[in-house]
Amino acid sequence: MTISKLTEAPLTKTRQQAHRVGLASIDMDEALRYLAAYEQLETLLEKEDTREWFDAGKGVLCAAIVTYCRPFSANKSEGFASERLRARDFASVKERRALHDLLIHKRNTFIAHADWSARSAQIVSAVPGQASWKFPQPNLWEGFDVKEFRHLVESLFKECLDKGDELAVAAEQEKAVSA
Repeated sequence: MTISKLTEAPLTKTRQQAHRVGLASIDMDEALRYLAAYEQLETLLEKEDTREWFDAGKGVLCAAIVTYCRPFSANKSEGFASERLRARDFASVKERRALHDLLIHKRNTFIAHADWSARSAQIVSAVPGQASWKFPQPNLWEGFDVKEFRHLVESLFKECLDKGDELAVAAEQEKAVSA
């Protein structure tokens, strides 16, 4: 599948940064919607404690974590957007660096991947047609508060909007000067 390109890459560094921060603001908005859905599912779980509500809440929380982590992971940008955000460039992330690092770790080891350190498997029995396995179940909630995660995402969303505006204006000024 080929995506039509409106501009030839590589763009200026400022424009690429503006694009990445703009994409990150969309990711943070999406993560906030997942977290709002998680809060609604939590309310339902309190009323009716079923496996289905629990699994739905876990799935939505995983989606929020993956979406939050997306701009900090390597992205194929082909000269149109910076490859990733740097956590050190955002005050909201610096203030909650331990939480940020924990979310990245969870995403990279057992949410989006199955690292052996987090998801090792053991064969319990190996009878033909009836093999059984033992798998550890990493605790998604261990080590962080979902409300604190929401505050991080809200702060980063605002920061991305502000920084994106600044970078977009600077990119347009560079374009006007070079024209």
